[in-house]
Amino acid sequence: MKKNKSRVLVICGVFIANCICACSSINASSHIQESVSNIERDIATTNEDSTTGMKKKTNESLKVYLDLLGADTEDGNVNVSDQFLDNLSNVYIMGRTGTVTHAMSIESDTQIGIMEWNDNEAATEKEFEKFISLLNDYWGEQGQIGSYENMSDETYVWKDYDHSAYVACWYSNDTVKMRWDLDESVESSKEVSDLKRLMRPINGQKNKVPDDEALEELLEGYKMKGSQTNNTVPEDETDDYLEDYNKEEPQIGMTADEVLQSTWGKPEDINKSTYAWGVEEQWCYSNYRYIFFKDGFVTSIHE
Repeated sequence: MKKNKSRVLVICGVFIANCICACSSINASSHIQESVSNIERDIATTNEDSTTGMKKKTNESLKVYLDLLGADTEDGNVNVSDQFLDNLSNVYIMGRTGTVTHAMSIESDTQIGIMEWNDNEAATEKEFEKFISLLNDYWGEQGQIGSYENMSDETYVWKDYDHSAYVACWYSNDTVKMRWDLDESVESSKEVSDLKRLMRPINGQKNKVPDDEALEELLEGYKMKGSQTNNTVPEDETDDYLEDYNKEEPQIGMTADEVLQSTWGKPEDINKSTYAWGVEEQWCYSNYRYIFFKDGFVTSIHE
């Protein structure tokens, strides 16, 4: 009888020990998962902060050199600051450092219309792809890919509205190169119609304008936009404009279906790029408007 009692106690002891181990394993696993989640969140926050810092540093580094675009000279010479000269070979752009040179525009012998930037260090194709991804983030849109003389068959192009220039980036002989070309048409392409400004949400909320007043402003906006060509809005189309007014503007974080139901609707073209870190899409609309998706969600809007 004592032997059986001892055996029962041993079995109970083993069972309890296993339960304690199992609970400890579950708690440990829970702590590990929580730690991993915290680490991933910290990494995401760090990457976001890092990208923001890179953008700020890029703006500060480029400013003195981009401000020279469009400058007129009488004899081809221009006075520059000591800061301009001191950092000419140390111009920072989204994690890389290069040397800047300027040249006259094709149309004028006295106006500075070109700025080139050549990376100081050799880069691999993978590093170039990463740089392009950072530039897409910097410009807020995915660069248009094309083939250009004296560049490459895979040249990425953006628009720098602040300096009225096209910006090209390409990879040649293990070197990353960039070039700004002054073009006044870039500035004019950024103009937004009066109707679109009226329909744009304020701080993510739709404008609280009474229907009658909204209609009057919408019509006036179209008349203002088409004053040179005497454009007017047909009365039988006003309901369509009010229906568009009630739609939501595209927002960061929207899905593709939500964008299709927004005021922008269906895009004219879609460019898709697949990288090791995910899939990016560029939806192209009229008047140089773009929406960018990463893994199915809107990450940036350019208009």
